[in-house]
Amino acid sequence: MLPTLIEVVAETPMDVRAAQSSGATQILLVRQLLEGSTSTDTKTIEACLEQAKIPISVLVKPDTGDYCYEEARRTRTLKILEVYWKRGIRNITFGAEHDGVFDWDLLEEAIHCGFTVNINQAFDLVRNPVGTYQKLVQYPKVLQVTTSGRPWSTPDGDVPLEHLIPHTSPHLPVLVDTTGYTEDRMVALLNSGVHGVHLGRGVRDAQGKLNYGSLDRWVNVCQNRNKRTRTF
Repeated sequence: MLPTLIEVVAETPMDVRAAQSSGATQILLVRQLLEGSTSTDTKTIEACLEQAKIPISVLVKPDTGDYCYEEARRTRTLKILEVYWKRGIRNITFGAEHDGVFDWDLLEEAIHCGFTVNINQAFDLVRNPVGTYQKLVQYPKVLQVTTSGRPWSTPDGDVPLEHLIPHTSPHLPVLVDTTGYTEDRMVALLNSGVHGVHLGRGVRDAQGKLNYGSLDRWVNVCQNRNKRTRTF
């Protein structure tokens, strides 16, 4: 059994320290999480990178809107990529789609720039999750996919996460956002083939502050499954 990946969403250097202390395996850095998430300013990124002792990915998203990038938003996204690369950022998280089809051109732009890429929950909007995942596996620089785990609406009806899991590969881990899940349900998904958890809104309070108790509880669930002792 492969160890469970534990990704924590952070907005500040304090969040980064808390995530590492809890036992997270990786961090996603964003701004305005509760409003829909957007890219972080470079000053905050640099401060977080100074604290980070585990892998960190930075969200590329021009605003808190949706994941359909028309020309203006696409131009702003490419500018963010340029700025991030110049600041030494090499792993990014992003996702884009149009009318239920993944934006392969924008993905290839990011890869062409040299980045490794984590796919965010824009993946939930595609009409063909299995086919999209199988194509993403063909990109060596795509490192993981995150989903809410909710059913995908397709022309042939809803497709549950359980239909995707048999097609997944350790070469492209699938992480599920814990928001709205019980611990038992998440453990069942992990046992069925999901590779990790994404701790975002589900471990924050109504004001957006990281809830340390909730964070520790979820990390403990994953580490108990891995049958290893927590370290601080």
